[in-house]
Amino acid sequence: MAECLVVYGHYHLDKDMLEKASSDYTQALELRRGIYGEESDHDEVAECIFHLGRLDRKEGREEDAQAKFKESLEMYKRVFGDDSQNLDMAAVEEEMNKKAKKKKKKGKNSATANIEKIE
Repeated sequence: MAECLVVYGHYHLDKDMLEKASSDYTQALELRRGIYGEESDHDEVAECIFHLGRLDRKEGREEDAQAKFKESLEMYKRVFGDDSQNLDMAAVEEEMNKKAKKKKKKGKNSATANIEKIE
């Protein structure tokens, strides 16, 4: 059931149906925490937290997104180990780095704009 909710969440997130996506991912997280324990680490719990971070980012809540990405990555590391080559961990790290890349691009563009003004 939780896996179906995650899939529905993906669909709703892709279609910008953000309230439904939030409901889907939150329900999946609650189900998985009910199965694995509220405080236990599990990759399926980390997956839900990651997708809730993606939702936060899409809604413009970057700080909340980064916090969820960090929580998800830390849980994956506890489950698989710090040196794991797990694809889910790589996806989280990629999402975390997207913000830094956007900031660098913005900085570069404004610097270029300033040079063009001088000329």
